[in-house]
Amino acid sequence: MQIPQSDILTTSCLGRVFTKKSATYKFFWLMSILQIHAKTGMLYISVWDIVSRMVANAWYPIHYFRLSFGKSDSLSVIINELHRLTQIPIDASTDEIASGLKENIGNPQVKQHLRKLTNNVPYRFLSPWIETRDDKEMVLRSQQLENTCLYSLHKEDGEFYIAINPVWDFYLHQHYQILMDFTYWNLTLFLQARNPNVPAISSKLIRPENRNSLSKQHRYWDMAIAIGGPLRCIYTGKLLHEKAYDLDYFIPWSFVSHDLIWNLIPSDGSINSSKGNRLLGILLV
Repeated sequence: MQIPQSDILTTSCLGRVFTKKSATYKFFWLMSILQIHAKTGMLYISVWDIVSRMVANAWYPIHYFRLSFGKSDSLSVIINELHRLTQIPIDASTDEIASGLKENIGNPQVKQHLRKLTNNVPYRFLSPWIETRDDKEMVLRSQQLENTCLYSLHKEDGEFYIAINPVWDFYLHQHYQILMDFTYWNLTLFLQARNPNVPAISSKLIRPENRNSLSKQHRYWDMAIAIGGPLRCIYTGKLLHEKAYDLDYFIPWSFVSHDLIWNLIPSDGSINSSKGNRLLGILLV
């Protein structure tokens, strides 16, 4: 997937930001910058706000789908620890998670875990524009906006923030959705290689605002029961009558991430609530 080109911007460098990666940090870093910039219009963004948003964006696929981010990626560990410390619900929205982390930034343990995400990615992300492994040199050269880099790095009075290069401002707003799709597409490829047996990776990265209604699927099974008579629950053996049953995802929704009829079966309500994300074989052991 290609990003929109520009005659005045170093878009070729932006297109190479994911060329070298061994972890998910760069994906969530760019994603978070784009979101904050699009929402606030601000060019000066606190690194604490960015890393809080990084955690918020990775919260759902880690907690709900338990995707592997790779052996060299500590984001999963950081997120699990932050959940333990803050008790932010695992099904909270991205904005709620980011706000909850900012509210807890005074907690030394919370800040310690977030600080781990500030150690490398703010500097290494600029590598396509500025070739150096020295962080201090990266800060100085970024402040000169070398090669029209995307942002400059600043550490002043204990504050760590980035300043988006003003020449990129319009481009980021104009092509926001394409750049987000570019980021998610690359993230999907990265995660698919580390989760080869997990289908539909792309649908497991963003928390849906609302789960789809199963009314159509209920009507299908109501018609089947009306025609053929009561069905027997495969879990409990109880007879299930029209409109007196629950629909269960035989293969858990967190694995297939869809509501297709072949995977939805009538079941006794009591077993459905206790089954959770377990498969039938595991349930009967």
